[in-house]
Amino acid sequence: MKILHITPILIARGGFSRGHLDLAKELNKHDFESVFAIPEERGTALVMEKNDFKYYPINVKFIPGYFSISFEKSVKINLKDIINKEKPDVILFEPSVAKIVMSVIKNNDFNIKTLMWDKSPPTDRTIIGRLHWHRWTRIWKNLPDGINLIMCQSEPHVNFVKGMTKKYSSNFIVMENGVDVNQFIHKNGIIKNPKKIVYCGTISKVRGVMSLIKSGEILENMNIDFEIHFLGRGSELKKLKSIEHKYQWLNIHGFLDEEQFQKHLSEAAIGVVPHPYFKCWELCSSLKLREYAAISSVVVARDLEVHRSFKDQEWMYLSKREGDDNLSLAIAIKAALQDKLILNKGKIARSFAEENFTYERQTFELVNWLTRI
Repeated sequence: MKILHITPILIARGGFSRGHLDLAKELNKHDFESVFAIPEERGTALVMEKNDFKYYPINVKFIPGYFSISFEKSVKINLKDIINKEKPDVILFEPSVAKIVMSVIKNNDFNIKTLMWDKSPPTDRTIIGRLHWHRWTRIWKNLPDGINLIMCQSEPHVNFVKGMTKKYSSNFIVMENGVDVNQFIHKNGIIKNPKKIVYCGTISKVRGVMSLIKSGEILENMNIDFEIHFLGRGSELKKLKSIEHKYQWLNIHGFLDEEQFQKHLSEAAIGVVPHPYFKCWELCSSLKLREYAAISSVVVARDLEVHRSFKDQEWMYLSKREGDDNLSLAIAIKAALQDKLILNKGKIARSFAEENFTYERQTFELVNWLTRI
């Protein structure tokens, strides 16, 4: 069986796109061949060749606010020819091109099953981000008929989009983020530091990194012994670098090579997910939570709906959703720092990740559906 993936991910930049490639690799284990139609940029060909995937370059305009529109126009122009060349059994696509895909299939009488994957609601809180949110909700309210299966990130995600579309109610499955537990693993010989906290990911205000600084200040005023390390890059990186000297506990590393990245993750006993109470984060499956658990770290996170399913796990420390959010997060971090069993709980988190967070586990429903069609 051949699956054509139509997605605007920027493969050469890593990050979010990694999950899409990892999904294709997991599907390949079940003899499902993947072919991609993706934006072309420097490095795309090298990454796809390295991962042994064929792809069709989609020309886009790298202009803020116009990228998505140019991607959709290019898909509309090229999709029929790609289908005729590849003859896929299934097309996997995102909501932004749903009308285009279904129209091309219908107008050309293609006998192809369709799978729509909504990987994430828009998370940016800028003006452009708010426009993306408005557009995303409008797309859901006007989905075309005939999509065979819709895949979302979480149960809250499914329930939210069901409220926006009246055409679909039962043909949903959940595929939460998976983790390569062989890559995210505590490296032998590296000792966990029970006072070391790590934030790994995009360093941006929308992900709550500046709020985490405020929580750090509160912990400092409590005379708590700790250190916070930021790994990644983003719009707030320069700002964090400029204030790093003010705090003995603050360590800004930016983007690291693989060896240093693994070192800091392996040393950290605590991983923190400071995402604020925005609707998008209530719906998104938390990849960072899963990566921290796999690396044998306990997790501190806000009381978002998608985190609440782990509230009874002993390696999970949820901040209370009341009063001052920064104070609540600081109190949750303090509880983890003062837990004498923190290292043992990190090992329990690793065992949980091995059983529940693998790609094999997350793709179970999808593989069953592909096998039946």
